[in-house]
Amino acid sequence: MSSKILSRLFLIHSSGSVWLLLLLFLLLSLLLLLSLFVVLLFVLFVFVVACCCFVLLLALKIYSHFTILSHSSRAQKLNKLSVTSRVLWFRLLRLLFFRLFCCSFCCCFLLSFVVVVVFFVFVVVCCCCFSLLLFVRVVYVLVWDCEAHAEMRFSLFRRFWQCVLFARDSMQSES
Repeated sequence: MSSKILSRLFLIHSSGSVWLLLLLFLLLSLLLLLSLFVVLLFVLFVFVVACCCFVLLLALKIYSHFTILSHSSRAQKLNKLSVTSRVLWFRLLRLLFFRLFCCSFCCCFLLSFVVVVVFFVFVVVCCCCFSLLLFVRVVYVLVWDCEAHAEMRFSLFRRFWQCVLFARDSMQSES
C-alpha cells in the first residue's frame, strides 16, 4: 500500500522530462562555471600584464632619471630635444598603460561579478523550480491522485474483509 504510493511518488525520478530538466541544469551550470573560469583567467592575465607594464614603466622612469642626471649641463642643453622627447614618450606610455590597465581591470571585474551573480541566480532559480516541481508531484500523488487512493482504500478494505472472513472461519471451526 505505502510502497505503491512511494513508487508513484518517485516516478518523477524516472520521468524523461525531469531527467532532461536536470541534465539541462547541469549543462548550463557547467557552462557558467566554465565561463567564470575563463573570465577569471582573463582577469589574471590582465593583472599579470599590468604588473609587467608597471615594472617596465618603473624601470623606464629610473633609467630616464639617471640618464638625465648623468648628462653634463652642456650635453643636456644639446640633448634637450631628445630628453624632452623621452619624457613625453614616457608620459604617453604611462598614460596609455594606466588607462589600459584601469579599463581592462574594471571591465574584467564587472564581467566576472555579473557572471557570478547570474550563475548563483540561475542555481537558485533552478533549485527552486526543481523543488517546486517535486512538491507539486508529492501533492498530486498524495491528494489529487484518486486512482492511488482508490487502490489504497480497496487494499485496506480487502485486508479488513480478509480479517473478518478469517475471524468468522476461525469462529465457525471452533463451534
